Amino acid sequence: MEERRRYGMVWTYDAFLRNLRLAGVSDWVIPIVGTSRHAAQRWVGDLRLVFVDGSHEYEDVKEDFCRWFRLLGNRGVMALHDSYLCWEGPTKVVEQFLLRDPSAIHVGFLGSITFCQKGRRSVFSLARNTFLGLVFRLWPRIVRPGRRRLAFGLSFLLNATDIESMRMVLWVYRQVVRYAL
Repeated sequence: MEERRRYGMVWTYDAFLRNLRLAGVSDWVIPIVGTSRHAAQRWVGDLRLVFVDGSHEYEDVKEDFCRWFRLLGNRGVMALHDSYLCWEGPTKVVEQFLLRDPSAIHVGFLGSITFCQKGRRSVFSLARNTFLGLVFRLWPRIVRPGRRRLAFGLSFLLNATDIESMRMVLWVYRQVVRYAL
């Protein structure tokens, strides 16, 4: 309990554990209370899903992405919260790292979440990520603040470039609706 208080997570952590039990996935999820750096240094094995939702400072998000993305197994999924039309730090990491990483495939946007799958990038995947990077930089000019529904709908359309990317966005959407909301 003392450690949970130290990170300001008493109520959030308890609600998280309750939601894991309700969703029937508590045997699949390993909750870690502590810093991302500490957890990643001690982690052994490949991961299938990493959801980063922490500090919004650029250096912190960059460190989280770099540490955890390398631990993802082939076809593993990484999702960054508040990285799409939200906070500057996560948005900058998506532009500078996620969209440029040669093993980030099937990049997608859903609400305020940016996600990708780790795998072998194809020529199509490279062209798609380059296009998404351009759109990602121009997006705030296209969709003004306060128009979240329009941003959500257009981001969904951006994901519809190929069947596998569409499958990924539907899977992530299902997980967000089922477990996070």
